[in-house]
Amino acid sequence: MFFFVACTSSHQWSAVHPSYKKGISSNDAIGIVGTQNAFILSRAKWFSNRLEIPMDSIHQKTDHLIISNFINEFKINYPQASVFPDSVEKDWPTESQKLDKSIFLKGRLPAQGIVISHENKTPPYLFILHEFLIGTDLDRNLYYDYTQGDQELEIKTTVHHITAILSYTLWDNLNQRPLLSSVVEIQEPFSTRLTQEQLKLISQKAVKQIHKEFSRRIIP
Repeated sequence: MFFFVACTSSHQWSAVHPSYKKGISSNDAIGIVGTQNAFILSRAKWFSNRLEIPMDSIHQKTDHLIISNFINEFKINYPQASVFPDSVEKDWPTESQKLDKSIFLKGRLPAQGIVISHENKTPPYLFILHEFLIGTDLDRNLYYDYTQGDQELEIKTTVHHITAILSYTLWDNLNQRPLLSSVVEIQEPFSTRLTQEQLKLISQKAVKQIHKEFSRRIIP
């Protein structure tokens, strides 16, 4: 289990390693890992009806729509970023990371002593996407606060927001340690109509939040 220095008061949704004292820049090379299998769509039938996409293809289409826009936006902010196949993480151990006294996230992280390379690229950083959940009126507390684990998700008839919840780790590839781990929540207002453009916007907002967390100077 990895432990970090917390960043904020109240519930702490991001935390940093003590050695991480400055943000990375847009010129840094980053390997993006986990985008092929991280996406989870809840209330698939609701999204299928609103987007007028058949149920037998709703997961495939939303996966591609969200993740492709996420990667494109990521590369706009970090032009040196490159996508690594999920196969690079198939043998990584699953680790638990404590962000707060009751906030934990789990995800695959490289083993100590192993530097990750792909197609002759060995970036100093890895962005490891653990999970990318899309749903309606979701609350990250119910997914990442272990004290809330026995509560059932309530499916409401009236939808106020389309929600994205992402968990990720910024990994020091050369020194094999997690620099920054975070759970991001994006709430996009919903009225009566849902479009694919709204889903694209949610993925773009998620990257902007990640970019903000990457860029700020960290002083534990």
